[in-house]
Amino acid sequence: MVVGAEADYVFNTEPNKKYRIEAVRDFYIPHSEEFTTNADGKLRYTIELFVECYDDAEEIITKRQDGKVQIVLENIYFDLNKWDIKSEAARILNVLVDLLNKYPEMEIEIDAHTDSRASVMYNLILSNRRAASSLEYLVQSGIKRKRLRSRGFGESVPLIQCDTTRVCTEQEHSINRRCEFIILK
Repeated sequence: MVVGAEADYVFNTEPNKKYRIEAVRDFYIPHSEEFTTNADGKLRYTIELFVECYDDAEEIITKRQDGKVQIVLENIYFDLNKWDIKSEAARILNVLVDLLNKYPEMEIEIDAHTDSRASVMYNLILSNRRAASSLEYLVQSGIKRKRLRSRGFGESVPLIQCDTTRVCTEQEHSINRRCEFIILK
């Protein structure tokens, strides 16, 4: 049920039965309260359900300037022209696994980006494979696939613009090669 600003709601209950009310809102941690009805099956109950947003509850979650909510982890590095998850990447993804286990309603999107040193099509394919590989690691770690999405952006969304007018350093190219973890719900 969706409630208004006052959150008043009436529903039929049975005598001596336990009920649970849960407050759920996208980008917030769900919270619930349980109560038991009396012998008449009636009860007037005032519940204050406290809901806390993910970015207030977790230091590694932040709201970006574009409005998206991001899980900020160390960057995941892949070998040149590869998309397999190395042990260091697995260690970083395990932090994400723990967070997703802590918040079983959370859904995320894995966005992979490349630098601009290969063709646009090659970079798009490579970034899609890297995002999908990260997603598969999470699934193999017990996270339900329906909670995950992956997208490769290739070189289309650089953090540092590199082109014929501005040549990037190796460090700037490495900044553009990244995986971002965006909370969808």
